[in-house]
Amino acid sequence: MKIAIGYCYYNDLKSIQRGIPTFVDEVDYIFAIDGKFSFRDGPDYSDDGSTEYLQQFKNVIIKKFIGMEHDKRQQYIELSKEYGIDVLIIIDSDEYVSEADWDLFRANLEKIISSEDNIHGVNFFTDGNITQYPRVWIRPHQIKYWNAHCLFEVNGSIIRSPKNLKPVEGITLKMDDDLRSEEYLKETSNYQYRMIEFERPFRKLI
Repeated sequence: MKIAIGYCYYNDLKSIQRGIPTFVDEVDYIFAIDGKFSFRDGPDYSDDGSTEYLQQFKNVIIKKFIGMEHDKRQQYIELSKEYGIDVLIIIDSDEYVSEADWDLFRANLEKIISSEDNIHGVNFFTDGNITQYPRVWIRPHQIKYWNAHCLFEVNGSIIRSPKNLKPVEGITLKMDDDLRSEEYLKETSNYQYRMIEFERPFRKLI
């Protein structure tokens, strides 16, 4: 069973330095996609040392890409196809593994590796509560982002990102953006507004 992380990043060195050590030694590959999303201001690619930091890890595969968020995220699916990945875990650069029993997690993955569902949940600690996010993807080569970061084509069917799925027990993710500057957070908010406005017509279809 080959496990990889799908990892988008852009000028987020401090968050990356916190997050990467929590999972880099536990997976076969990290597919790290660098480049700004469309509608975001700034240089095309990271220039804060993020890429240089990631290059020190032998199992990190870096790919450069500029485009819409769903197209950028599609790049780690394409790499999953190329490297024959069985399980892809989606982790953003401001997230990290806060609790882990990787042996238990792998054992539970073995139980669902042949399940009919491609997208499974993982425990996620946010806003003081544990919820489940759809971040564990089985057979990622069968999944494609469809015109939005939360819409997918799975084996010919268009679906919205499922919520509150039964989690694959063993790891808990946490999101924390307190290592980002106020300027970075402001630009992120501006970007998200523009992105959601672009995606709105597609979201209404599903």
